[in-house]
Amino acid sequence: MKKNLLVLVLTITFGCNSNDESIPPQQVVNTFTMTVNDSQWTPTLIDNDECYSKFNCFFSEVDFIPLYTITAIKENETETDQKNSEKLWFRIMNLKDVDTYYLNDEYGDFKSFARFIINENGIVKIYENSTSENSSKVIIEDIIPPTKNSHLGGVRGIFSGVLYNKNDTSDFIIIRDCNFEFEKTNRTDYYQCLDY
Repeated sequence: MKKNLLVLVLTITFGCNSNDESIPPQQVVNTFTMTVNDSQWTPTLIDNDECYSKFNCFFSEVDFIPLYTITAIKENETETDQKNSEKLWFRIMNLKDVDTYYLNDEYGDFKSFARFIINENGIVKIYENSTSENSSKVIIEDIIPPTKNSHLGGVRGIFSGVLYNKNDTSDFIIIRDCNFEFEKTNRTDYYQCLDY
C-alpha cells in the first residue's frame, strides 16, 4: 500500500507540472526550389532535419548600396563514395524595391552576377550569366521587414536565367522557377526555421 501511494505521489508531482511551457513546433520560414534543364533541383537537407537545408541569403551594404547574395548547394554521393555537388550562387546589387533586376555583370565583388558550379568526380564546370544580354534576371516580389525574431529582414522572389559554360559557350544550362523566400537572412548558416 505504501509503495502504491509513493508511486501515485511521484506521478502527480512529476507528471503534472503547472509551469510546463510547451515548446512550439519548429516553423520553416525560408524556402528555395528551382528547375535546372527541366529537372527539379532541391538543396541538400542536412541530417533529415527540415530546419537545416543547404541554402542561405546574405545581406550587406557597401557605401549605403544594399546587396543580397543567395547560395544553394546540392550534394550527391556516388557509388565510389566521392562527393558530387552543384552550387547556385547569385548576387543582386542595389536591391531597394520590388522590381526586376538583371544579372549581367562579370563575376566579382560588388557585382550583380549568377554562377552555377558543377563538380563531378573532381571535374569542375562553371556556368555564368551573359554580360552582353539580359538573359538572367531576378524578380523581387517582396522585401520583408525585420521581425522580433530577426534584426535583419528578408526577401522573396524568382530567379531565372541562361548560364553559359565559362570555357565553352555552346554548353549552357537553363534555370527556371527558382523561387526563394527568406523571411530572415541566415548569412552563412543553413538554419531555415524561426528563431524563438
